[in-house]
Amino acid sequence: MFRALLPIALLALLAGIYVLSGGQSATNAELAALAIEWVPIEGGAFEMGSNSGSADERPIHTVQVPSFSMSKTEVTVAQYRHCVDAGACEAPDTYVWCNWAEGDRDTHPVNCVSWDDAKAFAKWAGAHLPTEAEWEYAARSGGKQQEYPWGDQKATCERAVIDDGGDGCGRNSTWPV
Repeated sequence: MFRALLPIALLALLAGIYVLSGGQSATNAELAALAIEWVPIEGGAFEMGSNSGSADERPIHTVQVPSFSMSKTEVTVAQYRHCVDAGACEAPDTYVWCNWAEGDRDTHPVNCVSWDDAKAFAKWAGAHLPTEAEWEYAARSGGKQQEYPWGDQKATCERAVIDDGGDGCGRNSTWPV
């Protein structure tokens, strides 16, 4: 069921979908400059996993998720740069397909960061990386029993940035958040 979401989940984890938790080391001014929009997600129970996915998704089981707030978008290059400038984060890699060294990608998701880099940004911003249950609950629009956040219709470039017609829906890059 969620095999199609795996690349999205990895991108989100590495790019920085964060759960608000407090205890930041960033100053209030730095946090204001980040302009992260937090979306409250009411907790509840949902059926997590899949009987048709990979072995680590089985079996389907009921999970209770408390209420939390999650960032509305991935962390952008510009937002991540604040953390690097503050000395709390390492600069990302600059390989091909990495947004960090591209001058026109400040509004694109930061990519080419490690799990540790994403965790450092989250801590600095007073958040944490989502647990597997938080991620799946949010991806299912609050635990709805559907394949994708928009329902059960197949993913297309109308709904997601995917490899359809070329990387990034034919743009050969990420898209702004």
